[in-house]
Amino acid sequence: MSNKMKKIITLLVSFSLLILTSCSFEKSESAIQAKKNTIKAVKYKKKKGNRNIDERYKKGIEHILEYEKQIRKPIDAIYSTYKKGYLQEEFKKAKQNLVFKKGANGINPVFIERGPTNVPGRTRGIAVDPKNNKRWFLGTAGGGVWLTENEGATWTNLTDNQIAHLATTTIVISQQDSNILYVGTGEPLGARPATGLIGGGGLFKSTDGGLTWASLTTTISLGDVARIIINPNDDNNVLIGTTTGIYRTINGGNSWAKVYASSNTVQDLDADPSNFDIQYGSINSFGLVKSINGGVTWTTVFDTTIFNANHVRFETAVSKVNPSFVVVCAFSFSGGTVSPNTDLYISRNAGASFTNLTAPNGTIVDRLDLVGGQGWYDNIVLTHPFNENIFYVGGVELFKVTVNNNNSFTALEIAATNQNSNLTRINTNVHVDQHGLFSILGTDNQFKILLANDGGLFSSNMGQDPGVFQGNWSNSVVGKNSTQFYGATKQNGQDNYIAGAQDNGTWISFGNNSNKTKSYQSIFGGDGFEVLWHYNKPGNFIGTSQFNNVARYIDNTGAISNFLDSGDSDVSPFYSKISNVDNNPDVVFSISSNGVWRSTDFGGNWSLSSISSNFVPNASSSLNVEPSIANPNIVWAGAVMTESGSFVLHVSQDNGQTFNPAGIYDNPNGNHNLFISGIGVSPTEEKRAYALFSSQGAAKILKTEDLGQTWTDISGFASQTQTGFPDVGVYSILEMPFDKNSIWVGTDIGIFETLDGGASWNVVEGFIPVAAYDMKIVNNQVIIATHGRGIWSATLSELDNYTLPAFLAPSEVTANQKEIESLKTIISYNVSADVVNRVKIFIDDVEQTEVIQNFNTGVTYQYEMSDLSEGPHTVGVQLFDDANNNQTTIQEYVFDIIDFENVSESIGISEFKLSDVYIYNDGFKVDMMNNAVSGLVLNNSDHPYQDSRTYKTILKKPLVITESNKDFTYQDVAIVEPYTDDLNDLNSFYDFVIIEASTDLQTWKTIDKYDSRRFTEWLGEYLKGASASANDNLFKSQTIVLTDKGFSIGDTIVIRFSLVSDPAANSFGWAIKSIEGAVASIDEVVNDVKIFSVYPTISKGNFTVFGKSTLGKSKLKLFDITGKTMYSKDLNFRQNKKQEVSVHLNSGVYFIEIIGENNKRASTKLIIE
Repeated sequence: MSNKMKKIITLLVSFSLLILTSCSFEKSESAIQAKKNTIKAVKYKKKKGNRNIDERYKKGIEHILEYEKQIRKPIDAIYSTYKKGYLQEEFKKAKQNLVFKKGANGINPVFIERGPTNVPGRTRGIAVDPKNNKRWFLGTAGGGVWLTENEGATWTNLTDNQIAHLATTTIVISQQDSNILYVGTGEPLGARPATGLIGGGGLFKSTDGGLTWASLTTTISLGDVARIIINPNDDNNVLIGTTTGIYRTINGGNSWAKVYASSNTVQDLDADPSNFDIQYGSINSFGLVKSINGGVTWTTVFDTTIFNANHVRFETAVSKVNPSFVVVCAFSFSGGTVSPNTDLYISRNAGASFTNLTAPNGTIVDRLDLVGGQGWYDNIVLTHPFNENIFYVGGVELFKVTVNNNNSFTALEIAATNQNSNLTRINTNVHVDQHGLFSILGTDNQFKILLANDGGLFSSNMGQDPGVFQGNWSNSVVGKNSTQFYGATKQNGQDNYIAGAQDNGTWISFGNNSNKTKSYQSIFGGDGFEVLWHYNKPGNFIGTSQFNNVARYIDNTGAISNFLDSGDSDVSPFYSKISNVDNNPDVVFSISSNGVWRSTDFGGNWSLSSISSNFVPNASSSLNVEPSIANPNIVWAGAVMTESGSFVLHVSQDNGQTFNPAGIYDNPNGNHNLFISGIGVSPTEEKRAYALFSSQGAAKILKTEDLGQTWTDISGFASQTQTGFPDVGVYSILEMPFDKNSIWVGTDIGIFETLDGGASWNVVEGFIPVAAYDMKIVNNQVIIATHGRGIWSATLSELDNYTLPAFLAPSEVTANQKEIESLKTIISYNVSADVVNRVKIFIDDVEQTEVIQNFNTGVTYQYEMSDLSEGPHTVGVQLFDDANNNQTTIQEYVFDIIDFENVSESIGISEFKLSDVYIYNDGFKVDMMNNAVSGLVLNNSDHPYQDSRTYKTILKKPLVITESNKDFTYQDVAIVEPYTDDLNDLNSFYDFVIIEASTDLQTWKTIDKYDSRRFTEWLGEYLKGASASANDNLFKSQTIVLTDKGFSIGDTIVIRFSLVSDPAANSFGWAIKSIEGAVASIDEVVNDVKIFSVYPTISKGNFTVFGKSTLGKSKLKLFDITGKTMYSKDLNFRQNKKQEVSVHLNSGVYFIEIIGENNKRASTKLIIE
């Protein structure tokens, strides 16, 4: 049995507070269950690392770009060999080769768009009809071109089935004829030339207001298009900036002249609004060029070698008020002039010279670094239409910038400020990551701003100074379903869906009525990735965010439920993967470069199945793990396949507990050293699986029929056979359970289908040509996560009678100590099928019993185990179906047995020793914290405490509650991350300490919970950052009235202390100094305040114990700090209240404990010199 089981790390989120859930699924009466269909989202927090301040932080979009680049080329290649415009070319060929499927073997899906309507997704280009400013055209990152004719109230997609899965980054409209539009495709806005997340196909043109689009085929080879400008007086005169230079047409796009050649991407073009002959172009890493003859020739006006060689991306804008006034926002990865990443330049003479704006002398500007570290991607500028000295800069946030008389600037944050607590919080409803700005003019110098970003489109109020006050911005538009999803699934038996989206987190729908107008609820922030919905428990579902962060919902209550590699970008992929199968839904898998993480309780506890060799070269987002629905004991994992076998896929035959390497693929035509882009499994044959690839010209789908010993290509590329399969990226695959030869594959340009096992392929009709990153069968639907057009489903009549393959799933097992005064264990388990006739129970790898009887599902069975020793133990349960010669793997559960002391009316501790507590997983210790304090204290074992960990300990002395001891008083200091520095908000938490009590070791009641906001001194210490620590002066005395916390006089309780941390920031930790009940002075003994007193407390070994005669015949024990008994003596306080003691021990700290004849106990510290 595995000894790698990790304790649950869970921070439950409910409506009003977070509660701790233990690894034993103990009930917490303070939990507030979410009402049906009302979900409280789990808040995503970025993990704080120890990164050098000069090291550039890689943004999420860069991780995805890196992944897209990685899967499109051989491992050792620098660049992909895909040609410019390949997506549109392959889409064109697929339409030409389409064979209409008819007859009995044809599949006739019914596609339904499922929303979400309220998650619009990344938007870039904006164009407004010059004759009707209520008509807005938008270009999106992966969902084509959209139109609203009513200022965003409703939207229509204009490019479905006309333009393949292309980024429509830039769009312009004719000022003469609103029916003429040009849209540029690709996304060449990265830090390096020709870097685009989604490939482009040149320029497209519409002459009927966007109803139809024609590819300007001569532009395909010109590179991805970053910007377009159109002559306001001649819509046949257009210029484009691409990855290879600037191109110009004077005949509406029929032919193009290269007017400026560049090895770097031309990322922006602007024209003088009063004279189209004057134009400006910004060149990545080079600078700015200018034309004064309509773009025929160009000269350099801004050279990075003169201004700052660190500048990378430039965004420019020309003032409408004064066309000689030109604004430049220059981004640098580091080494900017005025700030690390952002420099603002202005020219007042049409580019003849530029001035770098600085901060006003003697003032502090909130932020000089306006676009920040993501300015290579989020960078846009808009000039004020009526004031040349005001312009707007969009980076992560949106700023209004005012140029002062001394060429300094003042920046005002006006929207999207929620991501940084150090900034002014205003208009936080506006999404972060800005990409497009446009002004719509009104009357009396009023105007409205349109803002395109990763959350869709937002609009400001109409005014002379729009957008600057709280409430001046709309919420994002609805109905523009262009979200880029990575994973999706549905609820069993209901049309409710859950999905994870690029830049927009994880979303879920309820109501059994999801369609394209359905609004979803947010359940997890960050970048959303793969998701799960428990097939048998509708209130249980899982979302993920970057680097394997996991949000787990049980009965609609959410929790961070990470494993040790979660949040660690060194070992976890940015593109998080999580999987299970519906006929064994409780067993969940995730993956890191260390191996496969496995949970048997739907993400509550995790254990690592290590894969140490031939696995993966790094924490690649290609890492994937997929169990087989034909036999869930088969699990596939991997990221890379090489012909030498240096990297291979791995396969498990024991439900993911151990893995073995699969075989290699020897490509008959060239090599096959590639990262995978997906894994698929057969729903009917356990030995059959598929590996997917996306490199140009390489085999796209490898199939194995023998658990990976051998592989064959069914896409035709390896044998150079024309099968109709496109030469594009491939992400997902489904073998149909009703016919092994019927296979769907999700590609960059839609879904392709074979009905003959791969001999021929056709694009599936009725679906849009968008990337299908994920496909799953649930009930009679195929659920499709598209990367640019939201969530879709395909209903197949062939699936109407589909049932999941029978599988004998492992038992659900728990174990609990029977009661406080017992060392026995109650093991609870169930069976997954009525055919189970035999059950074996193991403790610590040793079989304890075999139960033979008729079992029934839905029944919880119990077995009482005899006394176990104190410490952690592992129980295992294995189910047998002897009639079908079937058995499960051993389901494990880790629990603790505690040998509690005798029940007492006093648990006073003046100074802790190890024997006072039971410590779980080395989470606490007793020491002086490297001499930070003057005495021994109970404290968490790491300083600072670790992220994503629960530190837990329990007092070994049970307390019987009486009228005199119901006030539980203790001294502690808690330097843990606060939820906020607002002392008026004490009900929400990130990290926290929690004190709980229980009468039966199963139901735990929260008796207190707090963070460093509890005392201002604690909060002040936390704010010291890395230097935060603890000292004697920070300890505070606190009292909890136990009878106010759900307990009664006469109850016997044990008390547990826990420190719970989330995946992000941390601090020093928690220390508990004492618990009232310890001895102090003779007067306190006389006044019945204390049981006994010792003096002197520092001696050579000779001391006196003073106690009242009521102690009677007592036992004195002397312990060292490890809890070892060093001396004992019988005392009789009836004969003498003063008892002289002499010991000969080494110098050090010791503890005296007195046990009276009435079983009263107390202890104190003694120092021997």
